[in-house]
Amino acid sequence: MSRKVSLMTFHGSHNFGSVMQAYALKRTVEDLGNECVIINFRPVAQLDKYSLFPKMYGMKYFAKSAAQLLAHPLARSRTFFQYEEFISKNLTDAPEINYIRDLIAVEGDILLTGSDQVWGYQIPEFIKSKEDIRPAYYYSFANGRKVSYAPSTGTATAAQLSSYANLIQEYSHVSVREKKATSLVSALFGRPVECVLDPTFLVGEDVYQSLIDSDIAGNRASEGYCLIYSLQGLRARKDWQKLVSLIQDDIGLPMISASHFVPLKGVGIKPVFDIGPIDVLALFKNASYVLTDTYHGTLFSIHFDKQFVTFTPNRDDPRIDDITDRLGLANRVARTVEEAVKAAGERIEYGEVARTRSIEIGSSMQYLKSALQG
Repeated sequence: MSRKVSLMTFHGSHNFGSVMQAYALKRTVEDLGNECVIINFRPVAQLDKYSLFPKMYGMKYFAKSAAQLLAHPLARSRTFFQYEEFISKNLTDAPEINYIRDLIAVEGDILLTGSDQVWGYQIPEFIKSKEDIRPAYYYSFANGRKVSYAPSTGTATAAQLSSYANLIQEYSHVSVREKKATSLVSALFGRPVECVLDPTFLVGEDVYQSLIDSDIAGNRASEGYCLIYSLQGLRARKDWQKLVSLIQDDIGLPMISASHFVPLKGVGIKPVFDIGPIDVLALFKNASYVLTDTYHGTLFSIHFDKQFVTFTPNRDDPRIDDITDRLGLANRVARTVEEAVKAAGERIEYGEVARTRSIEIGSSMQYLKSALQG
């Protein structure tokens, strides 16, 4: 029986991982025979963060954005409009809702909370918002059968989330994205909580290829390169430069550095500034090797069976640790240049990874089917 599913998630961020997880979950719910409508909640603090001239995040953030726009006006503008086009074309073109008070006309047989860090706490948009928008992602504004699929709590503590325990208890089915969050959320929910995969695992490579094929005018690169996909900007630049200088010859591939902020530059490295979400997807798909420091960069390296190293110098990321541990790829995560060089010298054999991934996908799909059926 077809159901109308309303989906609440981070879909309006100009962030590759955010829009792709929203797309994948919406697509999967629809492929299971349901109608899925993303609630177009785009809080003021989120809109400001990804605007061309953000005002709410301080002068340093504003100055950085202004400098990028002045240095690469066409590239920065193109990236902005590419994200807006992807959101309106593939996610929702409904009128925007910017305040919780306007979230009143939600309909649906099922109210689904999607993935990403929607159950986090120290999220920049949450912190900068003039109103507490966190309850919206627990459907504080609506009544109905509530289900969650893979929300991440990020670094949130039990104390921080305790204010939302009564809202979590209204859900009929609860799952989270990271194993460490199962006990935390279970204590608030009062019942067992399942751990499922990020929704980008639930759609096949053919779906991603169809997205790439749909954007024939996109920023493309021929196959046979090493993709450097980093969102850490200048903070980790020195470590990245050192790593690349040490492994560039061993990898033996031309390098493309893609970033919304400050792409890495240097001999043998082509920086790419204008990258919409499908551009990033295509860069992962066509790469022969990937160096990244992001969660979804790690996931898409795995989706496409790429040789990769996730380099997070002096920074712990429990989200990355969780998925690489679950798939037997913990040795691909490096926090020092020395660890990254060692990992780069070891080849990934995807046979066992594929078997584990298949089991995890099957379990995650079974949860989603059961939760939607009630």
